[in-house]
Parts: sequence; structure tokens; C-alpha cells
Amino acid sequence: MAALFSRRISLFKTVLLLMFLTMLKAKTHVRIINNLPDDMQLHIHCQSGDDDLGFHELSNLSSFEFSFKPNWIGSTRFFCFMAWLSNGHYFDIYEYRRDGTCLWTEHTCKWHVTPNGPCKEFSNGTARCYPWNT
Repeated sequence: MAALFSRRISLFKTVLLLMFLTMLKAKTHVRIINNLPDDMQLHIHCQSGDDDLGFHELSNLSSFEFSFKPNWIGSTRFFCFMAWLSNGHYFDIYEYRRDGTCLWTEHTCKWHVTPNGPCKEFSNGTARCYPWNT
């Protein structure tokens, strides 16, 4: 009985170690899609506390994508300035508390930018829209 218990504990520890190592290596992917009306160009500039991803110009329905490894303490955040015509807004395009599950369930955090705010698309076909940062 003790040997069986010991083997189960050993297997459990091995599974936990493999999960932890997978998390260290896994990357999160973010895709930003221009869904503005009337073929408007979207200008974006995204960055985190550590990385500046530069300026990008997206034509209608085109996208910008980036990947990164979230830090192990769960504080990773990327924010973007998005502008078109005379409008300009900031949005936290990745916050670990809100988007951390992208790594496991969605594989890519996919955002559709609209005039009212970005909408996050889920793998089941639904979406949730968020207001711009104030």
C-alpha cells in the first residue's frame, strides 16, 4: 500500500514538473485586426514595460501579430495606442488577469479594433467588446 502511494505521489510530482516546464517555454500570441469602417487605416504602437513593438499601419481587415512569454508572476501587460483619422485611444491589449487563458484555451488573443473599442474573439465564435482606456 505504501509503495502504491509513493508511486502516485512520484507521478503527481512529475506531471506538475512537466506542466511548469511547459509554462516556462510556452508563448502567448496576440493578433490585432483592423475592423474600422470605410477602409480606414489603423495606426498602432504597442509596448510593454520591457518591449517596444514599434509603429504599424494596418489597412482594413489586415492584422499585426506578436508573441511573448508571460512572466511567471502574472504581471505581464502590453498596451497599444491606436489611431485613425482624428481619433486616438489607448487600450491594454494584453493583461494577464484578463487574457492569461489565451495561452491554454484560445492559443491566440485575437482582437478586432472597432471605433467603439476592441472586441476579443473567442474560439467558440463569440466576442466580448471593451471600452477604450480613459
